[in-house]
Order: sequence, then C-alpha cells, then structure tokens
Amino acid sequence: MAASENQIYPSETSRATAQVVPLPKREPTLERNTNEIAERAAEILRTTKDSARAAYEHTRKEAVATYSRARDKAQDLARRTQNRARQAKQEHPVQLLAIAFGAAVIAGISLRIWRARAS
Repeated sequence: MAASENQIYPSETSRATAQVVPLPKREPTLERNTNEIAERAAEILRTTKDSARAAYEHTRKEAVATYSRARDKAQDLARRTQNRARQAKQEHPVQLLAIAFGAAVIAGISLRIWRARAS
C-alpha cells in the first residue's frame, strides 16, 4: 500500500501561490569593496598630504626663527668682542702687544717641533 503524495505532504497542496518579488540589483561585493577601499585610500592620502604640509610649514617657520636668533646672537657676540678688544687696546696697549708676541713665539716653537718630528 503506497501512500499518495497528498497524504505524505498534505500542507504542500493547500498553500496559495506566492507572488515572486525581484531582488534589487546590487553591485558585486568585490567591486563595492574595491570602491570603498579606493575612497578611503584617497581620504587618507589627502589627510597625509595636509599633515605633511602643516608639519613642513611649522618646521620651516621654526628654522627661520632659529636662524634669526643665531644670527642676532653671533652679531651681538662679534660686536661685544670688538668693543672689548678696542677697550683693551686703549687701556693696556703694552700688555696686549706682549700677549700677541708670546702667542707668536709659542706658535713658532710648536711649528718647529712639529716639523722636526715629521722629518
């Protein structure tokens, strides 16, 4: 005794027909992910360029300021040295000549010894 299909699956036959609804067309997942990655990469590139530009400008401004300060200090040091040399020349001319003579003698002796050892 074989059972009929309606006896085995009674609910299958009693159903009403369903309407078929088409799915919305979607981009392939790989292409969508590629576009998202490209957009994100472009955003990161813009951000990186902006950060690099800002860092360069900041560094350039600091370098200019540091150079200006160093130049000003060097000029001030040169001016003070000239003033002290002028003052020493006016107040102690003999001692200044003695110091120059002593330095020349020491330099001459040192060169003579160095040349003698080099030969």
